[in-house]
Amino acid sequence: MVEKIKGKILVTGADGMLGSAVVKELADAFPLIVSTIKDLDITDEKKVNQVIADYKPWIIIHTAAFTDVDGCEDAPELAYKVNALGAKNIAFALSQTGSTLIYISTDYIFDGSKDRPYREDDEVNPISVYGKTKLEGERFVASLVNNFIIIRSSWLFGKGKLGFVEKIIEQAKTKKTISVVADKSGSPTYVNDLAKAILNIIFLMEKGGFSPKKSVFHITNSGFCSWIEYAKKIIEFSGIEGITLKPVNCDEFKFKARRPRFSALDNSRYNKLTGKSMRPWQDALKEYLQCTKN
Repeated sequence: MVEKIKGKILVTGADGMLGSAVVKELADAFPLIVSTIKDLDITDEKKVNQVIADYKPWIIIHTAAFTDVDGCEDAPELAYKVNALGAKNIAFALSQTGSTLIYISTDYIFDGSKDRPYREDDEVNPISVYGKTKLEGERFVASLVNNFIIIRSSWLFGKGKLGFVEKIIEQAKTKKTISVVADKSGSPTYVNDLAKAILNIIFLMEKGGFSPKKSVFHITNSGFCSWIEYAKKIIEFSGIEGITLKPVNCDEFKFKARRPRFSALDNSRYNKLTGKSMRPWQDALKEYLQCTKN
């Protein structure tokens, strides 16, 4: 029975920025079950149980989430329902099939008080609704599933969402001076690179080189920067001239959600497992911006 289902992978949130990158990266390697909210509402426990019981996937890659950080502050009940209970529903259903769950989490489960990149076993202390609900999702996964991989990443960029990169470019079209936060740092991560990293781990699982028992990995593009340093490279790689970036403090923006001031993640555990290093965020950003031009 195991051999019959081995290789079948279900991706939740397959139409999202990361989900679509995962689908594209894995499509040639494994048979995929692609799900979006239209056919699999993760907050519907009965539907989740039915779908997973019917397909019996070898792996579920759970990318579906409510990721609007400020939006989560406005709708905390919805954030909890999607990020925490949605993960619980997936995890419980998988506990009945013995499948492996790859759960995508975030750097926002940390409070940003460290002065070095966070390791997997560092103390968690989320300071926003988004971070708290994603951490609850992690805890449901850890308590319900034997075979799981929690992957924490940060500052995702890629096709399919108007994120920080696109907002900077849009502002540069109409403004000569752009105010950008200078006292918040983290690791920008290209969703295509994260998807490749997930594939690398799955290949190791397939070959028997890795057993996903209660595993946690931090995976981002290498290096870190402040938002204003990030914006500087976005402007430079886009070939836009005549723009002045004005440094401001995070508090001046009056975000609804508190954000960790330093949330870079340490990739050492992933590097050691796979023997591969994530490329610098600058290289990934340059490639992404070149692709969007074509």
